[in-house]
Amino acid sequence: MKPAMMAFAAAALLTTACQDEAYRNGNGEHFSVRVVNPDPVFDSREHPDPAVSVIGNLGRGIFFADGRIALLDETTLLFIDLATGELLRTAGGGGDGPGEFRATGPALRWYNSGGDLGIWDALSMRLTVFSSIGELVDVRTLPAASRENAAAWRRGPGPYFSPAGMFSDGAMVFSEFPQSGSKARPLIGIMEADWEGGLRTIVNVPADQSSSVLFGYRTYAVIADDQLIVADTETDSISVHGRGGERLFSLEMPGEGTRVTDALVEEALAAARSRDEGSLRVRLGFPAAEREYVPNEVVPPIDRILVDSDERLWVRSYRLPGDEVQRWTVWRGIDRLFAVEMPTDWLLFDASGDLVLLRHTDELGVHSAAVRRMERQRPEGDTEL
Repeated sequence: MKPAMMAFAAAALLTTACQDEAYRNGNGEHFSVRVVNPDPVFDSREHPDPAVSVIGNLGRGIFFADGRIALLDETTLLFIDLATGELLRTAGGGGDGPGEFRATGPALRWYNSGGDLGIWDALSMRLTVFSSIGELVDVRTLPAASRENAAAWRRGPGPYFSPAGMFSDGAMVFSEFPQSGSKARPLIGIMEADWEGGLRTIVNVPADQSSSVLFGYRTYAVIADDQLIVADTETDSISVHGRGGERLFSLEMPGEGTRVTDALVEEALAAARSRDEGSLRVRLGFPAAEREYVPNEVVPPIDRILVDSDERLWVRSYRLPGDEVQRWTVWRGIDRLFAVEMPTDWLLFDASGDLVLLRHTDELGVHSAAVRRMERQRPEGDTEL
């Protein structure tokens, strides 16, 4: 990292330590912020090490409490000190060895594991834990009994499981998904799997609608502060449950249920057909699957949720075609903290205090990582980016 960049990063981190309490825990005032700062705290493109500056496929990123970050380039982990810009260590890689991964992309899930980084590999059914400096802390494989109890870990007729989060003691939480081809939303289980082979249902929730449904409704599930958060986009609230499944409280669903127009259907249908043409099936030489798409009448209110490194819940209002701004609402527990605006072409990985970790994609499709600061909106309420 350039000296000026390093100095800026150090100063920014010190400033954050003094002013971000309202961002982390709230001060009784819900406020609006935006991410517009042209001078990022960290920009991977300016790093002197090509392992950081030339990223091939940036899939994940996370903040650590000690001022470090980790980035995932395909299967390679990059551990970086934000204050100095130093690349502390590289780890990971493809394979079956300790600290390696068989999966890539969405099949690798990231979790904050007591201040460490826990990575779930869906292909090997294995959790690998790294410290903030890249040391291998733990490797655990889910017992066969847990998989057999579900009778659904294989991809075949019936349901399969998708990871939803992890409790502080390391127990994994999974959502069961049936393979359905319609608008129907049968009940599915959100389940806790321990490392001794146990499996139990926490709550039952409506399943996602088929991918053949345009503007389909789905159920999101994440873990924050050892509580299960469930957002069913066909409802007007987000429910928060205890580990035993009891409902603790509800949050108001952000976003709006926009009526679907013919123009929206045409744009969504064109995008779906484009995805079909670019699917793995087509790349392998098979004809594109001929699917009949049907639209819902109302757009879901939200399209993404995540839990950041401060255990805050981020919920993104649904992005319609042509939107130039993405809008997030952020809670800590029952308290609504702030709302965030940022450009739609920035992919949010994580947040800590008033900093956000983002992926940028340039016009050539090249990925880079940046840490930027959230800024309060102008008093007059100007929302332009």
